Amino acid sequence: MVETGNLKVGEDGLIPDIVVGHAEAMAAGVTMLSAADTACVVEIVSPGKASRRRDYEVKPPKYAAAGIPVFIRVELQGDDAPRVEVFNLSDQGYELVAEEKAGNVLSFDQPFPVSFDPAVLAGLDR
Repeated sequence: MVETGNLKVGEDGLIPDIVVGHAEAMAAGVTMLSAADTACVVEIVSPGKASRRRDYEVKPPKYAAAGIPVFIRVELQGDDAPRVEVFNLSDQGYELVAEEKAGNVLSFDQPFPVSFDPAVLAGLDR
């Protein structure tokens, strides 16, 4: 797993906030990880209309078209923030498989089993 890794997605080079990739490819020190070597990408939604559009409308379909199995979006602003949405790839694109907000435990098993309260992402669990 790396933060802000370069990722080859079709003809584009995208920079997800977090990339979970296959260890062999990541340890090889490539400058741009291929989508085939990627298990999951995470986008943390930044403030601003252009950033929100990119994280909600632009990047997810590109990741899906490239065949990345899991897409996770983290929303740190808004009434029910922090909120985490987990999407798994299907024949129709990404399907929401899990979603939780602060104060509830989010659990999912792809790309590996994980359980946590989204409040820990913003330090609200203290």
